[in-house]
Amino acid sequence: MAHQFRVRATLAAVLALVLVAAVPVRAQTCSPGTSGPAGEAPCTSCTFGRFQPSPGQSLCLNCLPGSFSSITGATTCTNCNPGSFTNTAGRSSCSTCNAGEFQDVSGATSCKGCGLGTANPDLGAALCAPCGLGKFSDTIGASLCSDCAPGRFSDTPGRSVCTSCSPGFFQASAGASSCLGCAPGSVNAVVAAVSCTSCDMGTFQDQTGQTACEPCTAGSANATTGAAACTPCEAGKSSPSEGAITCTPCSSGSYTDTPGQSVCTGCDLGTYQPSVGATSCTECARGSFADSTGHTSCASCAPGTFGASPGATVCTSCAPGKFGAVSGVTSSDACIDCPVGTASAAAGATSCPGCGTGTFQDAAGHTTCDSCSPCTAGSFESAVCTASGDTACTACDPSCTTCNGAGPTQCASCAPSERLVAGVCQPFCGAAPNPSCLVAAQAQLQSNEKKAGKEKLQLQWKKIATATTRASFGDPVGGTTQAALCIFNDADVLIGQALVSRAGQTCGTKPCWKPTGKQGLAYADKAALAAGVVKIAFVGGAATKGKASAQGKNDVAKGLTRLPTGLVAALTGNTTPTIQLVTSDGLCVGAKMNKVGKDDGQQYKAQKK
Repeated sequence: MAHQFRVRATLAAVLALVLVAAVPVRAQTCSPGTSGPAGEAPCTSCTFGRFQPSPGQSLCLNCLPGSFSSITGATTCTNCNPGSFTNTAGRSSCSTCNAGEFQDVSGATSCKGCGLGTANPDLGAALCAPCGLGKFSDTIGASLCSDCAPGRFSDTPGRSVCTSCSPGFFQASAGASSCLGCAPGSVNAVVAAVSCTSCDMGTFQDQTGQTACEPCTAGSANATTGAAACTPCEAGKSSPSEGAITCTPCSSGSYTDTPGQSVCTGCDLGTYQPSVGATSCTECARGSFADSTGHTSCASCAPGTFGASPGATVCTSCAPGKFGAVSGVTSSDACIDCPVGTASAAAGATSCPGCGTGTFQDAAGHTTCDSCSPCTAGSFESAVCTASGDTACTACDPSCTTCNGAGPTQCASCAPSERLVAGVCQPFCGAAPNPSCLVAAQAQLQSNEKKAGKEKLQLQWKKIATATTRASFGDPVGGTTQAALCIFNDADVLIGQALVSRAGQTCGTKPCWKPTGKQGLAYADKAALAAGVVKIAFVGGAATKGKASAQGKNDVAKGLTRLPTGLVAALTGNTTPTIQLVTSDGLCVGAKMNKVGKDDGQQYKAQKK
């Protein structure tokens, strides 16, 4: 039994082997990450830089640019991280971005250069950093930002260029985020400055961040560079021009009593100063005088005069009928009566002349010798002189200077401030405006008393309604015509007048009056001896064509002091003042103002339109 069992078993085994040998054996398929011939074993793992995602493949694939595989048997490739790249296939690793480059995405095939205004000093950067304050980058791919050069700055991050400092500002250091304003006393007029320039002597600058220095104003000076302010001239000195380095001491005969003056003032009338750099002037002593400004010494009173008080501008003349023979006297007691047989009609006489033939004088201290004729001024001959008596003289009317009879209509001449009309002496400027004056359609009145000693007056009449000729004015060239300027307030009260009595005279080296054009006359006197008037002009013409004007002024520095002052104060508040030009030959031109342009207590301007 056992033997049979073993035989059966052996036969079964043999049969099994035969059956197995009769069935074909199947080959093994390569898995993902490997490859083999026809995709079957024997299989080999994919090498570095290669991969195979599918089974049964005969080849492994190269990793694409931008990816890599650092293991064998890879089924996928890995993307390069930000900051790295590959630009070829089949790479086992990625390359790192260089300094000055970056890559902010994965799977990149190249790096990017840092943009303008940014930089990167590191390898493998995913981003570039903006340039900081005071720095810049003006190239692509910069590894480092550059410092702004002196004279330039950057006040915001990420700048590709630095900004130049503006004029008035500077920066001495590199890498600055701002510019500095030039300090007071210094300036800069260019851009991108690394320093500021100190102001020169005679100039200054008191502000920060300025482009130019200012000259010292008149009345101040500066002798140092880099000044923020100029120094006012001290009393006794002046600086007439801008940009002075030093102040000049006042010359002898002048002074300043307050600091900061541009000009020195001439010593006033009646004073003097012999020294330079003075702060005041000294009064002339008794018996001496100074009759103009700017004197360095006072003159002794001449014989025939005396000075009783200090600070005299003129010496007082001995009265008519007296004389003086000694200079520098201080009292009228030094004036002596003319002896009997002599007389002196002039004030300030140094001797008394003897009486001539046909005259006599039997008392001391007389101004004239007695004579039978003519009657004295202010009287007329009412009876002839006889052997027993002198000429009988009767007083003229008080209104006359000389006369042909006792009545007020028999005047022959008048006082200088009056004119003779049909034998009657009348004021040039009456108490009220002359209603019969020719009317000017346009006129102007200007009075400027803003600066004492420099007062000015201007009057003008245009478009005279009535036809006039040169003869209408009179004849001041070869005749005796006088002219007067009259100013009345709103209430028609006379508040200002100026009489010009220079007919036939010479002003300087030229005639005061001269004809102009066909119907004109002109008066000119630079010395302004007649009430301060320097010019008068008159042009005759047809109706509305005639015109006239006048000017007057004071200039103490030039000795012009005769123009009356106080007119501005008298006109203050007035709105319709009247101005008239009157001549001794009967011409009268007038106008009432109707528009005031200025009335501030120092200047008054009005016009008729």
